[in-house]
Amino acid sequence: MDGKMTPIGLWCIAVFMPLGSVSADVYTVTISLDDVRLAHVQATVEPDDGLITMNDEANQGLERGWSTFVEKLSVTDKDGQPVELTYEPTSRWRLKGRVTGPVTLTYDVRLGHDKARLNFGDNGAAYANDSGVMWSGRALFIAGRSTLDVEVRFIVPEAWKVTTPWTAEENQPKTFITRGTDDLVNSAFFAGTHTSFDLPVGAASIRFALAGETVVAMRSTFTDLVGKYMRYYQDTFGQAPSAEMLFIASDSSYWGGEVMGRVISLSVASGGRSGFNPLAALSHVIAHEIFHMWNSGIEVEDPESGEFEWFGEGFTAEYFSYVAGLRVGDLDENVFLSQLAGHWNKYAAKFDGTIDLVSAGKEKEKNYDLVYSGAFIAAATLDFQIRHETKNEKKLDDLIPLLLKRYPRQAAESGKASAPAVSLELLRGHVESLFGKDIADALEQYIRNPELIPFQRAAALAGLEAEGSGIGKRIKLTRVAQPTSAQQKVWNGIQGNG
Repeated sequence: MDGKMTPIGLWCIAVFMPLGSVSADVYTVTISLDDVRLAHVQATVEPDDGLITMNDEANQGLERGWSTFVEKLSVTDKDGQPVELTYEPTSRWRLKGRVTGPVTLTYDVRLGHDKARLNFGDNGAAYANDSGVMWSGRALFIAGRSTLDVEVRFIVPEAWKVTTPWTAEENQPKTFITRGTDDLVNSAFFAGTHTSFDLPVGAASIRFALAGETVVAMRSTFTDLVGKYMRYYQDTFGQAPSAEMLFIASDSSYWGGEVMGRVISLSVASGGRSGFNPLAALSHVIAHEIFHMWNSGIEVEDPESGEFEWFGEGFTAEYFSYVAGLRVGDLDENVFLSQLAGHWNKYAAKFDGTIDLVSAGKEKEKNYDLVYSGAFIAAATLDFQIRHETKNEKKLDDLIPLLLKRYPRQAAESGKASAPAVSLELLRGHVESLFGKDIADALEQYIRNPELIPFQRAAALAGLEAEGSGIGKRIKLTRVAQPTSAQQKVWNGIQGNG
């Protein structure tokens, strides 16, 4: 979420590095009580065609990306000789001369991410609090050529523990084996005096790191919510692509969340504005972020272009998480209707007929209410239409298992060739094969054309009536007093009843 208590999540699709090396990379991370905001890193890596890089995804508009916070970087070759570096935007360094074999990196990273003006908060970067420090892999690690063999050793104060999604070495609780370079740079950890424990959920296992009095007191709330939504998504969409995950939650001044590979990171504020329900906000943020474990398992074409932001955020994570809240009982009918109307109102206020949902993702922050609320409205509109036209025998939910099966994201460490990526054209084709040409044409219209989505007309198919001052204006949704049997069937389906 952003700093204004607005539930969001960033759909973080990994930047894959080509396989080609089987050498072991070893990182040693040192943090001292003298300055917990300074991480000293020493690493042995093999350059990737003369380059060493940080995963600069989601760098939040920083001019120099995550390298903004890197200090004193030096490199020596396998003979111990210094290697000259040239910086290349963003967060890449080219080694000068012909350097073969592994090199040794030494550098510091200054934890100032929670003091900088980051677009979407520090829970996807790094922060320090009274319990210790959270670091994302992309904000801390400089990598070379991808390898399946990466070890991370921590030297931290004796009273500290380190909680990661990785596997600890036997009898060495502060040394970990990752699944590879991709797992390293698309991950996160917490180091400090926090509370940690594991929670099995079906075939999955969730590791928790709770930092701060507020979140530690909410331990049972976290486990109940995470377990509930994990089970619901498993039943609805199948097993999550990542079966071992880390859930980090810390006391903060704002509500927010982000997913990074196998890690969910939440910031939890105490209190809030008048009428603000912290438990409801927390429930939705958790439901939204957990769903990213499913949609981030779909390989999409050219993720850096932003053309799939509408799909990853509003259309799937936001819509399916609100539907999940309704079906598991965290949202009653009236609250769900107010959320539908609220998303329409945000979308209608932003809509000006100049930009479509696909293009909006190229400037996600600027077009936030299109990417989230506009795409949410597109999903709800299609779901109503699908259920109506198929007499509730089909639903928008059916699209996700198909895409996960046809376009599974293959992380670099899997050692498998990446599956084909789904393009916008392929997505349309799958929608047509599942639901018919009319629904596929509707999807195309809603995401490709800068025209107002006919939400109220589709909502009427579920017996919902929009009270307001006209198309494109603020509305309030209510259920009609005497719905037809067809309308009731669609509404029952949305609720998960029949």
